[in-house]
Amino acid sequence: MDPITKQILKEEKRKSFIQELFVQAGEIEAQPKGKERDLQILRIGMIAELDAVNLYDRLAQLASSPQVTKLMKDVAQEEKVHAGEFETLMERIDPTYEEAEKEGEKEVDELL
Repeated sequence: MDPITKQILKEEKRKSFIQELFVQAGEIEAQPKGKERDLQILRIGMIAELDAVNLYDRLAQLASSPQVTKLMKDVAQEEKVHAGEFETLMERIDPTYEEAEKEGEKEVDELL
């Protein structure tokens, strides 16, 4: 398969992922307003930000210009900050989220 076709297929796959996030966001409208709805919104936001980190990291690897590479890495870092903002608010809204995160940290420490 030629490189252009591969790129087009990758772009179509990405569109599908983004479209799925929009579908999920649309389904939120049917939920009553409240804590669970807000948590779902934050989860979708976090997924989008982490996906963006992967995209910008990959674009940084592909760039031939040091300026473009630097910009893509900077934007990827900003997306990580956004993901952290979502995570922080999730922890504030749902205390069990932070508890689960601490439990996960303990499990990693035990494994490593």
